[in-house]
Amino acid sequence: MRTFLAHTARVLCIGAVAAAASLATPASAQTSVDCNETALRDAITNANNAGGGSLSLRPGCTYTLTTPLPDITGRLVIDANRSTITRDTTAPSFTILTVRGSLALDAVTISGGDSPNFIGGGILNHGRLTLTAGNITGNRALVGGGIGTTKSAVTEITSSNIMGNQAIVNGGGISNDATMTVASSRVIDNTAQSLGGGIASRGRLQVLSSNVVENHAGKGGGLANILGTTRVFRSNINDNTADAAPGGILNSGIAVLLESSRVRGNTPTNCAGSLNPVPGCVG
Repeated sequence: MRTFLAHTARVLCIGAVAAAASLATPASAQTSVDCNETALRDAITNANNAGGGSLSLRPGCTYTLTTPLPDITGRLVIDANRSTITRDTTAPSFTILTVRGSLALDAVTISGGDSPNFIGGGILNHGRLTLTAGNITGNRALVGGGIGTTKSAVTEITSSNIMGNQAIVNGGGISNDATMTVASSRVIDNTAQSLGGGIASRGRLQVLSSNVVENHAGKGGGLANILGTTRVFRSNINDNTADAAPGGILNSGIAVLLESSRVRGNTPTNCAGSLNPVPGCVG
């Protein structure tokens, strides 16, 4: 009897250890992606087919694209390791990344995207996007030169730079049509021919501890709250310019809420000339 009980205890112990090991093992290990376009394309396709995955890009690599990457349809995590994904200057126009599922993107530079007839030159988000420590630079689109979103999207941008992007219409740096948070980031030197050189929003936007500076537009050089509500908390909307007032913030939507923020040095005005008022903004 003692022998049977001892044997049973050993079996149970081994089973418990195996179960614990199984729980500690990730469902899908991180996949390293070689430094070339084909490897990146194949890695995204495989992750989509599996319903999701985790990719690690080659540190410091430049992935130069001649055709669009596959749309992201699963739950994907990409640790870019300070690599760059860019469109070949001789390639036809296309958006660099299109998100239809969920993408968490860390430490990447996205450049050269070109979508002159649609939304989102660098990134187009239809799903859920989390961008951390990224650089979205030198992209162009009809709307949302750097990043564009559609009505079902949720977007979180943290510790990132949105710089030097262009929109033919609205949202030189960013165009938000849904729910977006921009935190601890810089939106700088973007241009839009119509509204919102830095950011144009038609949904729900929060700008937290960020700088929206030195952008240019037809109106609302820094920020255009076209529809919906924008909250600006502990942020600076400074030194933006526009062809017509206001140069800082344009509000034609429900409300712009300024909390512990500065709107200064914008040309021709900070907020004066806005269709709807921006309480707390002077000049």
